Amino acid sequence: MEFTIESKIISALKLFAGQKDVRPTLNGLNLEIHSDKVILVATSGHMLGCYRYEYTQDITEPIKNVIIPNDLLKHVKTEGNVTLIISDEVNNLYERSVTVIYNGLSITGKSIDMMYPDYRRVIPNSTSNEISHFNADYLATIGKAYKILNDTKYALARIEHNGDNGALFNLGNDNFIGVIMPVRTDKMGDKLTRPSWLD
Repeated sequence: MEFTIESKIISALKLFAGQKDVRPTLNGLNLEIHSDKVILVATSGHMLGCYRYEYTQDITEPIKNVIIPNDLLKHVKTEGNVTLIISDEVNNLYERSVTVIYNGLSITGKSIDMMYPDYRRVIPNSTSNEISHFNADYLATIGKAYKILNDTKYALARIEHNGDNGALFNLGNDNFIGVIMPVRTDKMGDKLTRPSWLD
């Protein structure tokens, strides 16, 4: 199987993947290949980015658990296109040969031979709009992904708060959906008010 995709999509999704996580499946980009689309997913466990790429494949059943390790994607930047070649041959449980071609450089390796987490389970069907609090570093990552995906210097992301549950966010693209987990607020003190030292 072979398909070509805009490299900015890969670059944006890479930001949501785990980095040297103890859970190997999080340290890469997962492909879920259908007959009419490829769903690309990356998650660190704290954030998740999911992108639908419309592409026709001559297959009868979805191909899942094609996890491309971060190391095979680290040379992919935001400009141009990247070609992914996925072997039809499966070794062990899920391992496949994967070739990533970008900017004249071709790197071949193996997909991670494990089952990817059930990411659909953490994407809520709706949100409560109950206020959530988020790690500021994660919000900065969302902003960076927005800039990459939309070729802009300005960051603008819509976040649907969901209380203590995962909040949905969008990067201005109908093919993308993301989830960010809130942080606990029980140690953040009382509700913010204007400080008395301003009186």
